[in-house]
Amino acid sequence: TDVGAYAFATSEAATKLRSLDVSYCASLSDDGVAAIAERCGALEYLNLSGLHRVTDQAALRVTHSLWRLRTLSLEDLHLITDVVFFFDRTKDGRALARERMLGELREIRLAECTRLTDRAFAGLSVRAKHLEKLHCRGVAQLTDAGLGYLRVEPEFKQARGANLQVLDLAYNLLVDLPASFGGLTALQTLNLDNNRLTALPESFGSLTALQTLYLYGNRLTALPASFG
Repeated sequence: TDVGAYAFATSEAATKLRSLDVSYCASLSDDGVAAIAERCGALEYLNLSGLHRVTDQAALRVTHSLWRLRTLSLEDLHLITDVVFFFDRTKDGRALARERMLGELREIRLAECTRLTDRAFAGLSVRAKHLEKLHCRGVAQLTDAGLGYLRVEPEFKQARGANLQVLDLAYNLLVDLPASFGGLTALQTLNLDNNRLTALPESFGSLTALQTLYLYGNRLTALPASFG
């Protein structure tokens, strides 16, 4: 419960905690998650999957306060929106928060976060410079424009994606992939199952580290020549 989460978060042990999984704790809401975010500053792994009562209010506390996070799971949080990945100078004006927000993140899980759009991936691209694993199956509003941010962040046009090794885009409504996709040269596993793809860009031939590729449930008739 929120009461239990607060009691734990205010204990001495919580300040040293590195890993926490509270996934699918149905009674947890914004109050409990906010307490964790404010008091458990050493966390490097946090799983909030399936907390259906959690909104942007608590999710913003997580992204703005837990600066050491390397793995964050927000799967099936159907109430959160794009704002979670943007610095909120109105409610949190801390310069250090703006500088360090999501800066250590290596893996994020966003499957079934149905309110997220391309804008969320723009914000994530600006902040998570060293991302290695991105799981976003079932994010139906994601388009090829959003995928473009995996290669170039929109604020300063800096390159991204050099470290990305695992990318799960299954069960979306993707029709196209950007040509810049071929720049994800560290990519080892790519899941594109159950989209609406009719072709893959020629730049796929540049994915020289790719070991596992899932394409089931698309409308492809051939692979690009460069891929052979």
